[in-house]
Amino acid sequence: MLHTCAHSIVHPPHHNAQVVFTAGSVIIAMHARAGGAQRFFLGHTAHVMALAFDAEGLLMASVQDGKAAVVRLWDFRTGLCVAVLNGECALEFWV
Repeated sequence: MLHTCAHSIVHPPHHNAQVVFTAGSVIIAMHARAGGAQRFFLGHTAHVMALAFDAEGLLMASVQDGKAAVVRLWDFRTGLCVAVLNGECALEFWV
C-alpha cells in the first residue's frame, strides 16, 4: 500500500506525530510533538510534485517537476537519499 500526496500534507504510516510537506524543491518533515522540530530532505533541483511512502513508513519516494523527471528514494528515518531515477532511466544507489 502506498501513501501518496500531490501538493498537500502527508502523515507517514507509523509516524503519527509527523507531517511531511514540500516547499519548492525541499521536502520537510515536521514533528508535531517535538515543538515543531523539522528535518529537511535536500537534493531535488525543481519543484517536488508528489510524495509516496511504503506501508511501513520506512521509505519515501519523491518526484520533481520537469521534462527530465527525477524520482528520489529516501530512507525516511535517516533522511538519506538511497536511490535516484532520472528521465533516462538511470539508477544510482547509495548504501
